[in-house]
Amino acid sequence: MERHLRAFIESLHRKASSRHTESSYEIDLRQFAEFLTMKKTPVEAVDHVVIRDFLNDLYTVRKLSKSSVSRKLACLKTFFKFLLSEGVIRYNPA
Repeated sequence: MERHLRAFIESLHRKASSRHTESSYEIDLRQFAEFLTMKKTPVEAVDHVVIRDFLNDLYTVRKLSKSSVSRKLACLKTFFKFLLSEGVIRYNPA
């Protein structure tokens, strides 16, 4: 996951994304990586159920606001779109 995360952040940087966006996305993806580690799920095996469980965890356990969870979902959509374009995954589960 770390390698994919780094490559994704570098791609954002090349597209001239703001430092704030890069930083926020990195934080969001590190939280997701922790969740995947806890679930013993490699990023290549993530499906919509894993994402739903992650979002549920954000709402119920971490008590994040709807807008924070929405931002994290937007990050995941962009991240998985990147992984799809890189040939890491076969479909975008987000």
